[in-house]
Amino acid sequence: MASPASAAKKRKKGWDQVEQICGVLKKTNRFKVVQVLKKKSATGQKMLSLEDRKKNLKGKIHCTLNGASLIQEKNILLIDDVFTTGATADECSSVLKKNGASRVVSLTVAVD
Repeated sequence: MASPASAAKKRKKGWDQVEQICGVLKKTNRFKVVQVLKKKSATGQKMLSLEDRKKNLKGKIHCTLNGASLIQEKNILLIDDVFTTGATADECSSVLKKNGASRVVSLTVAVD
């Protein structure tokens, strides 16, 4: 499970680093990788405080139509690229749990 990148960011960079990380985990550890979260457009998080980041993300991350059925009563490993305040991981975890995940553990590659 990867935290959702915006489509605009992905187009601009030409790739998604979290997708790359998930690909390696899938190949080397036989992890089942499923993208079940989507992000509606939101203001960029980079210059926001923790409280503003939480407000900015509230209601912007949701489970895909078939996502909830894929995560029912499952333990989920949420992959994120950068941990700054934890707002994204918190919102993603909350959405996953509300949609039936038993447990969510987050793995972040870098801390800012």
